[in-house]
Amino acid sequence: MSNLSQRRARGFHAERELVKRLINAGIWATRIPVSGIGQALPDVLAVASGRLFGFEVKTAQKFTTYYIRDFDNTLKWLEAMLKEGLPAQAFLALKMPNKGWKIIELKKEMLSVDPKKMDGIDLDSFLSKIKK
Repeated sequence: MSNLSQRRARGFHAERELVKRLINAGIWATRIPVSGIGQALPDVLAVASGRLFGFEVKTAQKFTTYYIRDFDNTLKWLEAMLKEGLPAQAFLALKMPNKGWKIIELKKEMLSVDPKKMDGIDLDSFLSKIKK
């Protein structure tokens, strides 16, 4: 299996895991399989407490900086939702082997995300927070 195929497989499994964790927490969620085709959609979409949540899902062996090209479709989705007056938030959901998940909120003005330097929360804390 090529390196690209391995990365895509890891990403697919991480997206599925995130959806499963959201659903098990009682939150409606679905994977949107459009990665790499330039659609302004997140990898995973969830709805809880009257709000929309879009997730750009990434897997990494170590913390690395992500640039706007890595999450611009999710930001475009967020901008469209907010323009229509819909309550929405966008997040980078970073899955790291043996370290779990780190969830970092994405904002319209962001050009990059450095998980080492930015505040984020673990997935269990995030799930508790959005169910309120």
